Amino acid sequence: MTRLPAIKRLAADVESAKVGKRQRVADSVAFLARQVGGLRAYTDVEDLAEAAFDESAPNKAARALVYHLEKIRGELARQLWRREIFVGVTVIDELLFSHASVGASDPVLATLQTIRDSQLNRPGMVVFPLHSFGVLAAGLLRPFRGTSTVLINPAARYAIAPQTNNLGRTVTFLNDVAPQLGVKKPIEDDLIEHWRRSRGARWLESNPLLVAGMTSISGYYYENEFLVLGRLRAITSAVVMLAALQPANINRAASVFSSSRINNWETRDIHHYLVLSDTHAKALNGRAIPIHQRRQVGELSDMAVDIDPRFWQRRKAEADAVHQAVDALYAGYLSHSVGRGTENTLGSTYRKLFEAVTYFRRSCQGDSESWTAVVSLATAFEMLLTDSYEPGIALRLRRRTQALLRGVPRTRTYQAAVEDLYYARSATVHSGEVPGIDLSIARQAFVLVFRALITRMPTLNPRQPEPMAFLTGVR
Repeated sequence: MTRLPAIKRLAADVESAKVGKRQRVADSVAFLARQVGGLRAYTDVEDLAEAAFDESAPNKAARALVYHLEKIRGELARQLWRREIFVGVTVIDELLFSHASVGASDPVLATLQTIRDSQLNRPGMVVFPLHSFGVLAAGLLRPFRGTSTVLINPAARYAIAPQTNNLGRTVTFLNDVAPQLGVKKPIEDDLIEHWRRSRGARWLESNPLLVAGMTSISGYYYENEFLVLGRLRAITSAVVMLAALQPANINRAASVFSSSRINNWETRDIHHYLVLSDTHAKALNGRAIPIHQRRQVGELSDMAVDIDPRFWQRRKAEADAVHQAVDALYAGYLSHSVGRGTENTLGSTYRKLFEAVTYFRRSCQGDSESWTAVVSLATAFEMLLTDSYEPGIALRLRRRTQALLRGVPRTRTYQAAVEDLYYARSATVHSGEVPGIDLSIARQAFVLVFRALITRMPTLNPRQPEPMAFLTGVR
């Protein structure tokens, strides 16, 4: 979602928000209106911040101005981010300061007008390299196709293609999917070629590519990184869930000719990802973002699954249900967990579920039957279905799985798989030996339980003391 709502209504929502027990954003707006002269003493927001935090000469008046600007900026950012309009805090700071310092009657509304009129909310896209990811039978078909856009989900605004092994085909792929992701402008060949040469981005040709439609405007490289990576976590989690629901006896020929095995010269020498934005130019512009959170980015790149697109073409409703569940989680996470100083039960629950999905992804990386897979998947279930540690977790996981999957075929099989998983986890942790266990059924159970749980989240009271017990109906 990248459309701004009616900006007068949005400004009113921002200003009515509480920022303390007795304070609202409107109070901070009123304070700045009384201090226009004080704001004009500073050339820009950085000049104001330096004065406010100069330890050698404390300036209480400057600190008061910064305090109220931060209160306004925090709520404005949160309202934009929950709509997936990722405008960085430094950009918002500059706009708020410039409007407040000239005496704008409503600097919040004026800032939103600038965002709208400058089209800062227009969708661009992020291009992110993957490795170990395969599309079944795509390797066999590769010689007969100029480009192979295999997974496209316009509703979830992402596309994935196997390695192109040719920069021209990469640019063709990007321009082909851009309109389907809501992007209105093309990508220029010269820009992609520049990044390929200057950043050593060989992955543009040799690796599978994930393209996410996204609005991200930032003042410096890493400002929006946690927002961008959060969106990518949601997308890759949905893809891994689809892989988990595929039948185990996938067609052998298709598996042999997976794009992860045929014509694959992928690299793990990845130092950047691309953020492309819609500016006033005729084509997209952007940045090659140096990887800052290397561990998290490396984990996101590792997608050691094979997807059978033909299987999901025949089961579109089931695939849509997975995407809708992940989208609901992500929307709740943005609304209740991101950008808030303190969390209520809704915020902490959405954050915990988002982390549970991350552990689920981790269980599918590398050797999918290793001790790390067992421990990661068991941890994912604990985070998903428990409120705190108490004895008898294995039985509690089984009973809550039963409650959430009531009426689903093979429920007893899923219950047993979840219970066996937890005992395998305990044996692995305490003895150091990994019991022989097939994790595929437990992974399917996780996806089905997650989908059922997310549908119940709207019933959760923000002050509910034990959210998982309430949502599952099982103590």
